[in-house]
Amino acid sequence: IYHFGAETPLGVNEVMTEVGLESDKWFTETHSSRGHAIHAELASIARGCEPFQFLDPDLVGWVTSGRNYIAELLADGAVILGVEAMRYHPLYKYCGTIDLVVFYRGYEIVCDWKSGKASKVTRFKLAAYDLLLGPTANSKPRKRMAVEVQEDGSKAKEVPYNTVEHFQDGNMFLAFLSTARAKKLYSPKT
Repeated sequence: IYHFGAETPLGVNEVMTEVGLESDKWFTETHSSRGHAIHAELASIARGCEPFQFLDPDLVGWVTSGRNYIAELLADGAVILGVEAMRYHPLYKYCGTIDLVVFYRGYEIVCDWKSGKASKVTRFKLAAYDLLLGPTANSKPRKRMAVEVQEDGSKAKEVPYNTVEHFQDGNMFLAFLSTARAKKLYSPKT
């Protein structure tokens, strides 16, 4: 555990769980293990490494979908800026690991891999990651999207969070962060 001053920072996923928007109970061990394995393989591919030699055959479709997504981005001029990028926000004192950051068509884009459908709270997690990265180099707003990789290996689906509807997502995450901290500090211990 990392300690920054007297306070241990909360992770993005921990914040979402603490305020009741996510729960480990919602995912079976199989789903959780699958997601971790797919993330690890796609991180390896995005870093330009050879695919894992002993990939579980049940994961091949999802990995193929993600690998093709990365290949299409790179073929169209995208530049990978970060893979599994761990960040800490010194002002808000929270941390998170960002799946993929690319520079594409004049914009930085934060991507979050999903081996199922993006949940309703994915938008807030992506906004949290956006805040962790700070201002962009070119002063343009950063784009955010979930990338749903497909079990059958077909084309990955982008779920963007860049409309006016998503403008306050970062502020919502900060409200969740404040609530999570308060719950940790003031809730009765069981």
